[in-house]
Parts: sequence; C-alpha cells; structure tokens
Amino acid sequence: MSHAAFTRRAGHARRGATTVEFAITAPVFFLFLLAAFEFGWLNVIRHTADNAAYEAARTAMVRPSGAWNCAAPWRTPSRVGSCVEPAWM
Repeated sequence: MSHAAFTRRAGHARRGATTVEFAITAPVFFLFLLAAFEFGWLNVIRHTADNAAYEAARTAMVRPSGAWNCAAPWRTPSRVGSCVEPAWM
C-alpha cells in the first residue's frame, strides 16, 4: 500500500472519529455554557431583589410613617393634593 493511499484512508477514518468526539463533548460544552448564562441571570435577579430591599428600607426610613397615607379616611378632596409625591422621587 502506498503512502498516499494510506493517508487517504486515515483521513476518512479520522473524520468519523472527529464526529464521535464532537458528539461526546458538545453536550458537555453547551451544558457549561448555558449554566454560565443561568448563573449570570441568577446574579442579576439577586442584585435586583437586593436593590429593591435597599430602596424599600431607605424609603421607610426617609419618609415619616403617616405622611404619605392617602387612603386615610379623614382625607378630604382638598387635601388629596398633598399626597402627590414630590418631583425628586
């Protein structure tokens, strides 16, 4: 068998081996890739919840407890304007 014929046959056999290797490694690679995206999304959600808790605590500390209670029964239509939040909010 000549050297050229041997390399041609080896090339065909190698092509099948490459396909098998890809079939084995591709799902693992995509699993890790998608896991990285999911952990990134998890961190975004955690940061959003953390920021919401921070803003809620800040709002509770800055505003007096009854100052923005517009649903109070003693509230008359003339006093409803005082329930509008200032522009800085």
